[in-house]
Order: sequence, then C-alpha cells, then structure tokens
Amino acid sequence: MTKPSSAIDKALAIIEQIASEARPVSLAQLTEATDLPKQTVHRVLQQLEDAGVVQRGVPPHCFILGQRMRDLGLATLKSAIATLPIRAEMERLVADVGESANLGILNGRSVLYLERVEYAWPLRFTINPNDQLPAYAVAIGKLLLANLPAPIRKKLIGREPLQRFTEWTITDPVALERDLEETRIRGYSLNNQEYHPGLVGTAVPVHDGDGTTVAALAIHGVVPRTSLEKLKTHLPRMREAAERISQLL
Repeated sequence: MTKPSSAIDKALAIIEQIASEARPVSLAQLTEATDLPKQTVHRVLQQLEDAGVVQRGVPPHCFILGQRMRDLGLATLKSAIATLPIRAEMERLVADVGESANLGILNGRSVLYLERVEYAWPLRFTINPNDQLPAYAVAIGKLLLANLPAPIRKKLIGREPLQRFTEWTITDPVALERDLEETRIRGYSLNNQEYHPGLVGTAVPVHDGDGTTVAALAIHGVVPRTSLEKLKTHLPRMREAAERISQLL
C-alpha cells in the first residue's frame, strides 16, 4: 500500500480501511494498516467523527462508518441502480416469472428496498422504493441476515423483542437462528406469510466483486394465486438475474 500523503489521501485511507473490516477497528489497527503516525490517525479520526463520517463502535475505542458515510453509500447505490440497466434486468425477470420483483439491502434490522418492478396482477402486495420492512419477516431480509457473520446477526436479532405480524412470524430468536442457518446453507430464503397474511416470497443473493452478499433479489406473490413451491421453481431464473445485477453493480 502506498503511504498516503495529502490530507484527503489520509482521510480516504482511514475510511477505506474501516469500510473493509467486518468489525469495529481500533486506532492501533488503523495506524498499522495505513502506515501513518499514530498522532495523524488520531487527528483525522477526530475530524471524521466530528463530520459524522465515522463513529465509535463497541468497544468505544474502536471505530465504524458513521451515518453520513452510510447515507452516501446508499445514495451511490441508488444512483447506480438508476443509471445502470438494473431495472431492465428486473423487468425481464418479472415478465418471465409472472410475479413482482424487489431489490433490497439490509439497514440494521430493516430491509431498505432500492428498486421494485410490479407485475400487473389485480391482486398484489405493493412495496415502494425506500420502504423499510422488518428483516426477520421478509424474504430479502432473511437472506441478508443469514449471510451476516453469526455474532453480528445474533446481536441484531437479540437486541429487541421480535414483533409478531402474523401467526407464521418467527419471533423466537433460537428458532429464527435455526431458520436463517438453513437459509444460508441452501442459498435462498423463503417468506411463508411471515409479514402479511397471504404474502409469500423467495430471495437470492446479489454479490459484489469479492463474492460478498451485498443485496438480495426477491419475487413475491399472494396465495392462493401462487405458493412457495411455485415460487421455488423460478429460482434458476432468479439466480440468472441476480448474477447479471451483480455484474452491473
């Protein structure tokens, strides 16, 4: 790694190092990784923290990306979806499978929907871009939770009581953890009316260049017009679309 020289280079080097880690990063780790003097890293971290770009993690002497940086990342992703032919790929998927499709990311314990393509069924469940639904009760959220490191997932699940939305909602953390582990192993998620009665769905991962799951692509429909078993027959076509979206991202 080339040693950063300008003030902007130093700040970017620290931000990139924090962003590349799956856990909070300490001052000592950042000093070693960036090859900058400890006093310099400390000063830049203070400036970045004041600007909301980084924030204290757990433990408090470690750092994670701040809300301002997360908002910037989300805006960048939304811009990419708007300017790249991702929606066209989703429209082709919807035309092929005859159900609505969603693309979403994890935002804490919620799913943030980035794009949505409706199939013109008279009876359908509408989700709008920027809607946030509970991750543990929808297909995209369950897929993304399943692919998190186990300690992070357990903290998210166990932080607050899980609200019951339907009689099928999994609210027991142990049972949910078991369901998510099964999801991780099989490579796709299932939503069996867990958020809304009659709404079923399935989701597959969207990866970045390193193979990390960064988003999920889902289709959903309503019973009795469709079923989980019918939705599962579309998984090969969904994986094709997810792979193309991964390449576009």
